[in-house]
Amino acid sequence: MTTSRIGRGALVTLAGAAASLAGAAGAANACEKPPPEHTCSLSNNDVQWAANGADGKPATAFHSSSSFTRVNAEPVNGFTVQLSQRAIADQCAGGVDVSLASYTAEGPTWETSGTQTFVDFATVHLSTASKSSETQSLTVKLPGAPPCFGQIDLYHGKTKYDGSNGHQIPNHDKGINTPYGLFAAWNGSDAGGCAVTPPPTTPPPTTPPTTPPTTPPTTPPTKPTTPPTTSPTSHPSTPASSTPPSTPPTTPTTPTPSGSTSTPATPATPTTTPGTPTLAHTGANVGEVSLVALMFFGAGGGAMFASRKVKAAEARKH
Repeated sequence: MTTSRIGRGALVTLAGAAASLAGAAGAANACEKPPPEHTCSLSNNDVQWAANGADGKPATAFHSSSSFTRVNAEPVNGFTVQLSQRAIADQCAGGVDVSLASYTAEGPTWETSGTQTFVDFATVHLSTASKSSETQSLTVKLPGAPPCFGQIDLYHGKTKYDGSNGHQIPNHDKGINTPYGLFAAWNGSDAGGCAVTPPPTTPPPTTPPTTPPTTPPTTPPTKPTTPPTTSPTSHPSTPASSTPPSTPPTTPTTPTPSGSTSTPATPATPTTTPGTPTLAHTGANVGEVSLVALMFFGAGGGAMFASRKVKAAEARKH
């Protein structure tokens, strides 16, 4: 009897100990936290962005990528992109890609951008896996080439729209609205080392006509139809005569006695005849003629020869 009691008591004791151990194990497991479960996944709407300053850090407030924003100033220092605080706090699974691309353009707006040329491209991957992957920066080369207008696009995804592999370069005129997933863009005059010349406010000067000047007439001027009949004499003391006498007189014309003072005819060019002196060569015979005139014609004849003497003297002065 004693033995059986002892045995039953021992069994009861062992059973109680086992129960105590099981309860302690359950209490220990109840104090541990279960591993976290991902209740969300990252999406494009979890991305935020801001334009950078010269130091490479955000210089503006962060904007949501859930809607499109037109950037007014050229983002010469690029952008900073990050995940939203909610996504980081919830440790949302997965990741999102963000890209930045630059192009040259033909005008300062999207509507006037015309044909564009690809310049540069950059892309990053955002996730909650590490602190450095939650916030990153994007920079690209600026257009910086004539015609000095550009376009810079910030968009979701990692596709490079450079015209290769069917990824078309944006073109407003042709209706190519790439890149897809665009949430921020800038268009304008490039400041990346490209001097922009403002358009002239006044019209340029009119180009002169290219028509050559009128050629002057080649018809020579009309020459006189009737040349002079005679050439002027070369003798310095004899005036020119249009119709010289056919035979010059060898002696002076004898004046007609008269009371009038009519002017005698113009003497012709004297002709040298041996033995016959003339008044044009010498005045030595003037006295002789005067004495004869006085003897034969009186006072009237003297007046006539005095006039002849005066004209002869004037002829010598020439």
